[in-house]
Amino acid sequence: MMKKILLLILLVPGLLYSQNKLFYVEANAGVSTTINYDEEVVDIVDMSVTYENNDRFMGSLSVGTYIPMGDYSLIDIQLGLSYPYIVTGRVGVGSYFGEREQIAFVAGIRPYPLTGYVQLNIRPNTGLHFTICGEVGTGSDISLGTRSIFNFGLRYPIKGKG
Repeated sequence: MMKKILLLILLVPGLLYSQNKLFYVEANAGVSTTINYDEEVVDIVDMSVTYENNDRFMGSLSVGTYIPMGDYSLIDIQLGLSYPYIVTGRVGVGSYFGEREQIAFVAGIRPYPLTGYVQLNIRPNTGLHFTICGEVGTGSDISLGTRSIFNFGLRYPIKGKG
């Protein structure tokens, strides 16, 4: 339970009080590789579903904000619901590329389950953003058995120049 409280303390202030209010909704789908030694278990305390040495479908729906820091820099914060982890979030820093800032590269951490990630965000002129993300965890309990997550997503800007 303390993990969820820490996640909320870290992510909610950034979502609510970002100065530029560049919000978005993001939907992701991909594969999560988990390593656990028990049968499939739903753990109410950790709010997760674990599997034994399997690749499983992973999906999430997040609300986030990215905060332009000037000079092509940004901070990206997300909070959302996902399967199989139920609650999730990410915090990362990155940089825009291109004359019209149509490509962004972000690196950061996902506090629950604990993984490091890199994400490529491509914004064509349609308004939708396409994301490709790869994440690496330790495979231990702190990462809920997660070894890797690879997903694709669509990001829809709600407000701002995004």
